[in-house]
Amino acid sequence: MKADKIIEKDRYNTRSASKGFEQHVDGSRGSSSIPLILRAPYLYFEKVISTCLDHKMVVLEIGAGTGEHSGVLVDSGAVVVALDISENSLRLMKRSYLGCSGLVVSVGDMEFLPFKSHSFDMVTTAGSLSYGDNQRVMREIWRVLKPDGVFICVDSLNNSWVYRLNRWWRFKKGDRSLSTLKRMPSIELLDAYRETFGRVECRFFGAIAWLMPTLCRIVGPAAASLISDKCDHFFQTRASAFKFVMLATKVLR
Repeated sequence: MKADKIIEKDRYNTRSASKGFEQHVDGSRGSSSIPLILRAPYLYFEKVISTCLDHKMVVLEIGAGTGEHSGVLVDSGAVVVALDISENSLRLMKRSYLGCSGLVVSVGDMEFLPFKSHSFDMVTTAGSLSYGDNQRVMREIWRVLKPDGVFICVDSLNNSWVYRLNRWWRFKKGDRSLSTLKRMPSIELLDAYRETFGRVECRFFGAIAWLMPTLCRIVGPAAASLISDKCDHFFQTRASAFKFVMLATKVLR
């Protein structure tokens, strides 16, 4: 039986090799590629990156895939190293960002980053933390970051039973491997990042994301998105959130 990591690598290599997906990659990217009712965390993710990013930096994106969320990095003029386990995904990424001299792609495993310690000013990832052992990935990110370097991510949270049930159903359908369910980020993992890095800021989104399809039919996508954002702000959602954005700063003690 194939290991889950090989299953996921084959899944993304196969998807990236399909003609239909190649055409999809040539379309919109970043937060604009996300449905309006789920866009808020990705907009905030890009805002945090833009606030911290400088064109003189060297940035690593892990789990970069086809570069769907790499635009905010590449457009800054910084040197961007995009790492992914799927070589086909990175091939599409290079084509999508053709002519961007500061972009370097690297086939590799986020659990064993092929870079020297203290190599990067910033590490980012969008939705990839569950594709590696949580503790090992965290230690590798810490290792390759320079002192006072930052790790910025957007990902799903696994504390709500509603979203856990949805992910389990996707696993039963064959859309996920079992290890990605077990490694889905949790409040406990965010606390581990805070302990390891020294300074962590988190913002949570989508406490009522499971209601959005119904709300959209009643009031429309724009109003439904506004209602969701207001609920997140008013209730200061945390464990019931669907997504989170984390900014972790490497503080040497």
